[in-house]
Amino acid sequence: MFSELEACNTWECVNSFASWIAAIGTIFVSSLALWLSWRDSLIRVKATFDYGLVPGDDPMVLDTPVYILEFTNVGRRPVTITNYEWKLRRWHLVFKYKRWFSFPHLESNLGDLCSSFPLELHEGRTGHIFHAKSFFETIEEKESFLFAKNPAVALFRMSDVKISLKTTAGKEIDVKIPFRVRRHMVKQYLKQKT
Repeated sequence: MFSELEACNTWECVNSFASWIAAIGTIFVSSLALWLSWRDSLIRVKATFDYGLVPGDDPMVLDTPVYILEFTNVGRRPVTITNYEWKLRRWHLVFKYKRWFSFPHLESNLGDLCSSFPLELHEGRTGHIFHAKSFFETIEEKESFLFAKNPAVALFRMSDVKISLKTTAGKEIDVKIPFRVRRHMVKQYLKQKT
């Protein structure tokens, strides 16, 4: 038994593994090529909801606080954004949402800065939607949206609200809302309550 193992120190032993290595390499390269071609066909959009400043009357001064919905196509496939929606969870139905649509690009003061829909985004292109700082306070029926009269309901809605982008391919893209933005909305709510 030991003599057979000792005799296997020649190139014949090494060459016996060559077909196995070639088969594994072929499977790996084929899988990689298939994955790369599949990845290019995916819709990949990065979207965030944040707050910041834009120019007001003087274009050289950033003095107007706004909420910013920014979305960028980070994939190779072009994507057409048709609209976006706010989703609020219903109290009595855990997985059902009440849907809201807003149209800030039609406002007179920020409409010129907003991207208009439908918006086709090629790789690396970005779109923006701007909401005034007072958007949640001045919206009609604000009590049924985020700024409810009951503070517990309002805090639940602000912590649970979701935003999603709609595309022509039928895919919904979830928008990331950082914790600091939700905290900022809560501060705005508490200010208008006092």
